[in-house]
Amino acid sequence: MISNKRIILINSETFDKRNFYNLKSFVRNNFQLVFNKNYKKISSNYLNKFKNKNVVGIIAGLENYDKKIINLFENLEIISRFGIGIDNLDQEELKKRKIILKTTNNSTPYSTAEYAFSLTTSLLRKIFINHYNLKKK
Repeated sequence: MISNKRIILINSETFDKRNFYNLKSFVRNNFQLVFNKNYKKISSNYLNKFKNKNVVGIIAGLENYDKKIINLFENLEIISRFGIGIDNLDQEELKKRKIILKTTNNSTPYSTAEYAFSLTTSLLRKIFINHYNLKKK
């Protein structure tokens, strides 16, 4: 039996089912969401498993989407990049195939700056070294 479900690959390592508040509406509308269960950057071998499947959308993480990878998905309509960086996407191939590219332009600047500031402070105060030494007694 061939499934006619439209597949959306959730490849970002930080997303899981808890990030989708209305999961049932995707199912009702004939979508199958496939989550990255490894919580790591995915490989091209993983993406190859979906060749000739009805993948219509991808929520991309930091993995590389070159022409070869993009062309695995003949029904691909949209790639949404969580974040603002798109240097891992072959934009020329996306335009050629008329695949929509969306980014979350306004969602991460503050959290990125806070994270960088926190890491800098942690390094200056030697928090990681002190934590390690404390655990070693």
